[in-house]
Amino acid sequence: MKVLIMIFLFVSSLFSSQLGNLFTEIFTQIFNKNFIRVYTVPKYYKYFMNKKFILTRNCRRADFVFGTLLKCRNKPIFTLDYKFYEKNRDAFGVFYYRKGRPQLKFKRDVLMRFFHKVPDKLEKFTE
Repeated sequence: MKVLIMIFLFVSSLFSSQLGNLFTEIFTQIFNKNFIRVYTVPKYYKYFMNKKFILTRNCRRADFVFGTLLKCRNKPIFTLDYKFYEKNRDAFGVFYYRKGRPQLKFKRDVLMRFFHKVPDKLEKFTE
């Protein structure tokens, strides 16, 4: 039983590490800054354990919001919830699974409104 628990913990940490690397690549392309300030809830901290990210407790200081936090107004939002992405006008991107396959999408108009550009590497994921 202990072996199964250890295997599960190893696989889950490996997955969060890979997803963290993906997020690092995406947000580095979009922000083009040395440090990116992120406002999120504690359950998503594991994705931002990197030298490039600074976790903030103040929404106003953040470069963007990660998750489905609605108390931040007029801040770009990246989420893991597709329904939230569709409904929220400030959501610029989403990462989700559909039929077991990872999906990545960005709204071109929101990227242009907040960042005034669409990075070349992310062009194929915009709609």
